[in-house]
Amino acid sequence: MFSGNLKRFEDTVFGIVFASLPFLVFFGLFFLAGSTFGTPSVNVEYELNLTDEIIMRVEENMLSEPPQIIIDNMSIVTDMQSDAWHSYEDNQQMLALNMTRQAREIALRVERMPQYRADVDEEDDGHEIVLRVLEQNTETIEELAPAVDEFGDEIIREDFAAVVEMQNRAWEMYSSESYVISGELAQLVRDRLQQIRRATIEAEQRFGPERLDAAIERAREMIFYAENMVFPEAIEAVELLSTSIDILGEAEFYYLNGKPREAKKLIDETIQLSQRSIEIARHGGLAIERMEDEFSRTEELIAFAEESINSKTRPEVKEMISRATELLIEAQSSLGNGSVDKAQKLVIEARRMADLAKRSAIESGDINKWNVEKALDNTDNIIEHSRTAIEDSNSPEAMDLLERAIEVQAKAREHFEAEEYKEALSSSRASADVANQAMKTAKMD
Repeated sequence: MFSGNLKRFEDTVFGIVFASLPFLVFFGLFFLAGSTFGTPSVNVEYELNLTDEIIMRVEENMLSEPPQIIIDNMSIVTDMQSDAWHSYEDNQQMLALNMTRQAREIALRVERMPQYRADVDEEDDGHEIVLRVLEQNTETIEELAPAVDEFGDEIIREDFAAVVEMQNRAWEMYSSESYVISGELAQLVRDRLQQIRRATIEAEQRFGPERLDAAIERAREMIFYAENMVFPEAIEAVELLSTSIDILGEAEFYYLNGKPREAKKLIDETIQLSQRSIEIARHGGLAIERMEDEFSRTEELIAFAEESINSKTRPEVKEMISRATELLIEAQSSLGNGSVDKAQKLVIEARRMADLAKRSAIESGDINKWNVEKALDNTDNIIEHSRTAIEDSNSPEAMDLLERAIEVQAKAREHFEAEEYKEALSSSRASADVANQAMKTAKMD
């Protein structure tokens, strides 16, 4: 008979499994011991509690006088689960995780045994066993459906739908008294449901309330940090930060409406955009600081060129100075609008134009005593202004540059006293460049 053969087959299989189980457990735990110092990425306490719930369910639904094979297997389950809790309390996270999962697997295997719910009649024609498996599958499907709907991805949901369809087919075969086919389908459904259960548990651990609450809090902290880092001039960073705030709002909406997977995806995107806005702001802050130094140097160049102008200055020199001034103003405006790259290109062109105007004025001889004296005074002011900051920085390199600037300026004064105005102006300009470089070095240090 079908039932007699099935019973003898299952007793043989479970007898072999039971006899070899202590050895498998021993060697399994032996090899796992090497990884007990690792830290699992899952919530071990959640796994332990889940196993406790399954054990409780199995014990509650067990026959009042279960067969010995059920008693022996459940004894192993409870001992293993107890050891898992002890390992967890001793901070052996990985060992605890693997032990509780093994205990859970054995408990679920016990729940699937034909001997679990009722005694098997040797004279039964087999349909009672198939019926019990079908009923168990129906209960499992009803139990898993909410979790699959909430936490399952597309693959899990498609697999679950296929299993439900297979279960319906098994019921059809049972109704038509095709018990062998129905039993085979029911067994396949039972195995697939266990796979779906494990996949759903793992998904729930990734998208469960505790994980999502922590992820949302991290996203909020990242946005708060970005709000304190991003300055209004960094337009791109401001736009990214605004977008990340909007996306977090959408994530919270999905979370509150029972769509954790969609919420988690948006939370991750929020964090990425916030981090990007911080990077842009940080880079922009350094770029703005460098740009301000460039503006200062360009203004000095324009001032030197203007000091060289007199009634004999060629018109093209004045046009160069005027163009350099326009470019500098445009660069400052671009920086104010957050266009750092454009501002950098404009200020480089402004500096080149101002330097060309200054050199053209020198080469044409359009230099007089008053203009040179004014330039010398301007360089003295730059050196004096730089001295305090450089000395406070305690930078040896900056101090060396400052001393070099003072020496070059002293030579410029000597040229001036000798009425060598062209050389005096050139040396004074070089001194100002060195002093500015000293200031920049001091800031970097």
